[in-house]
Amino acid sequence: MTTTSIRPHTHNQQPQFAGKKNLKQAGFIALMLGSAGGAAALQNNSHGLGLNHPAHSKNLTDTFNYNALSKPLSPQKLAQMEALIHSNEDMALTEGKPSRKLLQAATNPLDEFPPLYLQDDAEDVQAREFLKKPPFVPKNTDLLGHFSYPESRPYYSAPVKAMSEAELKAGLEKSLTQRFDGNTSKAKKAAQLFDDPVLKTKVPNPQLRAAIVNLVKTAGKGAIDVYKGDVFEEVKHDDFSGKPYENGHGVSILLPGNTKRSILIDANFKGEDFRVLSPLMVHEAVHQDNTSTDTEELIADTLQSLVHGQLLAEEPSLAKAGTEISRLNNARLFSYINSRDSKGNMRIFNDQSKIVMPNSNKPNTNFGSFRNIETLEDAQITPGSEYLKSALKAITGKDVPDPYLDGETLDLLDKNQHSLKPATILKIAKALDLDVGEVASIPAAAPADQPTPAPKKPVPSAVPKTPTNKPTQAQSASETPAPTNSQSAESSPAPLEEALPPVVSSAASSISLPKKVLLALGIGAGALGMA
Repeated sequence: MTTTSIRPHTHNQQPQFAGKKNLKQAGFIALMLGSAGGAAALQNNSHGLGLNHPAHSKNLTDTFNYNALSKPLSPQKLAQMEALIHSNEDMALTEGKPSRKLLQAATNPLDEFPPLYLQDDAEDVQAREFLKKPPFVPKNTDLLGHFSYPESRPYYSAPVKAMSEAELKAGLEKSLTQRFDGNTSKAKKAAQLFDDPVLKTKVPNPQLRAAIVNLVKTAGKGAIDVYKGDVFEEVKHDDFSGKPYENGHGVSILLPGNTKRSILIDANFKGEDFRVLSPLMVHEAVHQDNTSTDTEELIADTLQSLVHGQLLAEEPSLAKAGTEISRLNNARLFSYINSRDSKGNMRIFNDQSKIVMPNSNKPNTNFGSFRNIETLEDAQITPGSEYLKSALKAITGKDVPDPYLDGETLDLLDKNQHSLKPATILKIAKALDLDVGEVASIPAAAPADQPTPAPKKPVPSAVPKTPTNKPTQAQSASETPAPTNSQSAESSPAPLEEALPPVVSSAASSISLPKKVLLALGIGAGALGMA
């Protein structure tokens, strides 16, 4: 099987990016390789949510191989890509190509989208003054990635506590009741999906099934249909120890003897509150074929972060779970919130050139750079899905008829984030225990149909210098200390029911992998290195 090698780079260096034309051309050549032999060679490929561990930084100079896809591209997309190859002009990535259609209320709660933020209200005008400030500095690094903040408490996982399906469903109903603004009828109707026979067959584990159903009325609600449908064989926990994806947290993989991919979730997370796993299920549903690129991972990270943000806005105490997966969700969202433009908008790419994880050992200045995508010039392309279409509609308010996991989709998400309003973002920042500071004055909101007056310049706050030292090596399980007293009852998530698992933890570990394997898993050098 023929493959195309593209831009080697190392973890501790700024990647040297090829031009967009070359990347697109290479991607097109690789995508055209649809032979049976190529498909067979892909059976062992897997990709998923992986965050860099320090051990990943050793001599990572292998090249990234773009592999053949198992499903063909549309004639329109092939024509577009061919035009890119034969043209010297840049691909036009303009804002707002698809017309915006406001989302109408659904009669079935399973069909409801979260509300879109389209215009600042009085509360947002006030919040935006805070969001115009430099990146927020964390006050409690124990809520964020341990390897980005080595002084923080080492990772732990929640202990497993046996729970019945009835107990989990009761917790799910309580979570959904909050989302439907206290409407218990809608919540109970939506929670019935937990007992859906098709979903139970695909996802027999009740914790994982509750995590999926909990995506109702979120930007990731389309993932429910993915897990119910024919894309994946099954969703289950798996012991990742000693396997190529050992440092991952969830993977999409074609297991031996299967014709469809499976989603595997690290067995260390069996004791987690199901709400903490919901963002991970959003991410993994993006990976539906045999190829993953940095661009695909970045789009999956964006969806995951926005859904995590929505869940924290509903229940801020979830940010203080203290477990490994909770802290990694927090770290991703933290870096996205800090990747703001000068107007205070959350951006994948921003114009501020300020370090988005202050006081950490990560020099990244925008959210996209954690996946080696500094600008749209670096984007690659893989096929999209109905799920992506649903997520784009929920986040941007735009109907995109045939979205791809490419620069055009990144551009749309970058410039049209309408799922989290400024006041909500500020609330989330406080839930993450970030120092949002103060502003000199807050302008009053403009009356309806009146332009908003120019806000007064906020008092600047200093952003401490960020060290650029390499991450420390992970502690082994035997070296990991017990949780500190700082992890008090006040820092644990508000319980849905008394039977829901407490947020205590056990040790996690880290093992190095060759870069070629890491990239196949979506754990490549520099890829979301905020663990």
